[in-house]
Amino acid sequence: LAQSLPQLGALKSLWLHDNRIGPMGAAALAEALPDMPSMQAGVPPRDMPERELDLCGIEMGDEGAIHLSIALYAMSGIEKIFLQSNNIGDEGALALSQYLSGIDSLQTRNGQPGIGRQRTKSQWKPKLTKREKRQEKERARREKTRLEREKREREMERQKKEREERECREREKREAKERERKERERKRKEERERKEREDAEYLRLHGREEIESLKAQLAEAQERERTRVADLQGALQREKGSVEEQRRERNSEKRTYTSHIASLNKEIGSLKLEIASLKSSNQTLSK
Repeated sequence: LAQSLPQLGALKSLWLHDNRIGPMGAAALAEALPDMPSMQAGVPPRDMPERELDLCGIEMGDEGAIHLSIALYAMSGIEKIFLQSNNIGDEGALALSQYLSGIDSLQTRNGQPGIGRQRTKSQWKPKLTKREKRQEKERARREKTRLEREKREREMERQKKEREERECREREKREAKERERKERERKRKEERERKEREDAEYLRLHGREEIESLKAQLAEAQERERTRVADLQGALQREKGSVEEQRRERNSEKRTYTSHIASLNKEIGSLKLEIASLKSSNQTLSK
């Protein structure tokens, strides 16, 4: 705001009520305000209805009050200054009292009540109550936000902890399974190596004679197996021959039966002819 004031050449009045400017902002404004042509002491336009400076509730503090007193010394035309709720201590009040006592245009001097605008404590109370309510609501909102944020953080921390514990358990299970698998492989390898050593030791002790005897036993077993296979093939051939003989016999019997049936059919046909001739003879005799 202090940096932008030089660009506002026609500025006549500046209201800074309830802005919480603080010492640094008040110092900057105090340095910038004397350079404003329309607001300098003795230069304000004649059509300006009042010459007031309202600095209520900006909490300028002692440092801001000191800079303000220096700036007010050059503003001889100021008539009213409002400094309520500015957090001004003894040092700032002393500086203001020294400089304000030299301004003759003020409507009150040395803190004595004058004809300027006055506000009683009862008139300030509703505004302070509203401000307190706003502050209380803001504090409640911030507290609620903080509690919700802490709750979310605790929930996220709990979920993260549970996820880490679950991952740790799963990792331990995988590691245990991997150890068991490696242990089984190691045991199988040791068993295989032990068998190989036993076989090598057995061969070393018994030597070539045992191998030759095993080869002879294997050859005898193979010969017996070949003999058994040959016997089975011979039996199969004999069974096949008997089956073929039975089939030929059945075919012969079938042909004999067929010829017998044909002869019987012929005899039946001749008998039918004889019966027909006998019937015709009988009819002739009847006539």
